[in-house]
Amino acid sequence: MRNALYPALTACLILAGCGVKVKIGGGTNAYATPVADNQAVLVHSSNIFAAFVLKNQRTSPESMSYEWYCRYDGKGVLRTNDPAVSTGSGQGRLISIKTLNIDWSACTEGQGWIYYPTGHQFVEFCVTDRNKIEGIDAASSNWTYSAFTNSKP
Repeated sequence: MRNALYPALTACLILAGCGVKVKIGGGTNAYATPVADNQAVLVHSSNIFAAFVLKNQRTSPESMSYEWYCRYDGKGVLRTNDPAVSTGSGQGRLISIKTLNIDWSACTEGQGWIYYPTGHQFVEFCVTDRNKIEGIDAASSNWTYSAFTNSKP
């Protein structure tokens, strides 16, 4: 009975304007709240610290652009003048930061969902109140990261 409700729930969410990825029997691997344009998101995975800022999030056509910073040495300060920090940008529906690939879908104009990668790659997100990445210490204990768990209640 519960599995019969998932298609109807998915249809309602899509019609409401949110492109939520629903896994039958498992919920969604989306971050708990949509991310707004110009809101910095920190990413942690093993010895990788990264951050990205989404821009120009649109529902039709469903697309966004983003800029990112990343380092692989376990340190968290993200500055362009540090040779250990890589930077880049992209657009579309996939946020690609070096070896990290994070799915995205539109929710409303200017807001979108980000999705925890599933499989063998453990990734944590921290959505911040900052609008710039330069100088953020992504390893600071001031940030609270959250991770997707595939456990069922």
